[in-house]
Amino acid sequence: MSKANSKVAQFFVYGIILVISLYFMVGKSTYFVDEIYSFGLSNSNYMPFLPSDDTWKTPDYYLDYLSVINDGFDYKSVWFNQSVDVHPPLYYSIIHSISSIFKGIFSKWIGLGINISAMIGVYWLLYKISVSTGGGYKGGLFSSILYGSSYWYYSDLLFIRMYALTAFLSILLLYLHIQFYQKNKMNLADYIKLFFSLMSGMLTHYFFGVYACFLCIIFCSIILKRKKYKEVLLYIITLALSGIFYIKIWPHIFNHVFGNTGNGLFDILFSFNEFHALGNVIKIFKEHSFGYIVLPIVLCVMWVLFRKKVYNKGLFLLLLLPPALTILVTAGKIMQSERYMYPFIPCITVFISFYFCHIIKDCKSGQYIFYLTAVIAAVCNLVNMNPSFYKYYDDYYMKEMSALDGLNCVYINEGWAKYTANVPEFIQYSNIYVTNSNDIAWMSNDKIVQKSNQLIIYIDYIYDSDTILNNILSFTDYSKYALMTDTYSAKVYLLEK
Repeated sequence: MSKANSKVAQFFVYGIILVISLYFMVGKSTYFVDEIYSFGLSNSNYMPFLPSDDTWKTPDYYLDYLSVINDGFDYKSVWFNQSVDVHPPLYYSIIHSISSIFKGIFSKWIGLGINISAMIGVYWLLYKISVSTGGGYKGGLFSSILYGSSYWYYSDLLFIRMYALTAFLSILLLYLHIQFYQKNKMNLADYIKLFFSLMSGMLTHYFFGVYACFLCIIFCSIILKRKKYKEVLLYIITLALSGIFYIKIWPHIFNHVFGNTGNGLFDILFSFNEFHALGNVIKIFKEHSFGYIVLPIVLCVMWVLFRKKVYNKGLFLLLLLPPALTILVTAGKIMQSERYMYPFIPCITVFISFYFCHIIKDCKSGQYIFYLTAVIAAVCNLVNMNPSFYKYYDDYYMKEMSALDGLNCVYINEGWAKYTANVPEFIQYSNIYVTNSNDIAWMSNDKIVQKSNQLIIYIDYIYDSDTILNNILSFTDYSKYALMTDTYSAKVYLLEK
């Protein structure tokens, strides 16, 4: 294929990915509770979590939690909030910086803007790594098609958390190590790049450290085998310096990982059962991305047929083991959740592309195998595509809820801040009352309740809704109620007199 045609192919592939991405981004209409914490922990003034204090509050109170209202660029507050939470502060500082520019605005586009920017970087590095490891432009396109058609990409893109940024920093660290590996010699600039990439990743998510640990151990083994003892020493010194500076900047890692907020992380890790963890990972892949199961099987069959030896075992191990082991440890054992796979799927994709292009490189029908496999991978991924964190409620409900602007709202909460997931909805109401008690006798004498001809009430799933609603009807002038919807944490009813 000519250079001009390859450019057209790239434009076509990335154009389709961008169109589908924009479709999902525009359509995202609701939030998972952790996404609200992304905004609240970034922008609230030394108030990491919302209280349930049995008082009426206005929407401005909640808007102040989600956005920057007064003085912006207050990174001491971000640092404090994250010290109470369980994540490092870099991602939250970025959200706070953008929110400080757009004061008083709570918008999904702040988070999605960060995500799409990180993903552009991911695709750029996917292409560059695939090209530089022997796949050429076909390898770059193949990795982009495989990842760009997957559940993993769109779920990570839509999830307003630190995982997209972690994905970029993880594949950036891989790219740097591939450069180090291919140059066969590291200079001062390389050690500086390594230092800052490690710092940035560890200030974004702790599981980046798991990936970096595996990657650095394997790379160190490779350069030891090459008898580059001086480079090994300088490499280890760089790792040590990055760790020292990191602890100096963010000492809260000890409490988060080893202390009470670590939730027994190391107890879980040391009881590691690799077969159970592998089963968890395969189950997640099977449920969400059949293409990432089919392709490895296809590659194994092709390897048997063509009997191609791995021409670069060091690169093979560098691409395969770090993301595979990280996913096995983090998503397979420690947390057992798909979201912890998001940052490392691009690195897995790089390996699949590398090995695929290596197998078909000298095949007479290699071009046809390339196109056929790319189509199969895309179809397997796109079938039943339903990314997480897109919509929790249907369009009919959203239309119904938008007609309730200006009403008062009571939220009967279970005891911790599960209601945080519904905070964006609170902004449309006139007054909001959050209580941790299902004793609603107070409503009989409350002036705001008495003046409200209609009242929105959220009831946590732990409570018997019918009992509470019938008690409200007996204590107040309301005569009927209707179920509006089920949300992440509560059922929503409309009371009318």
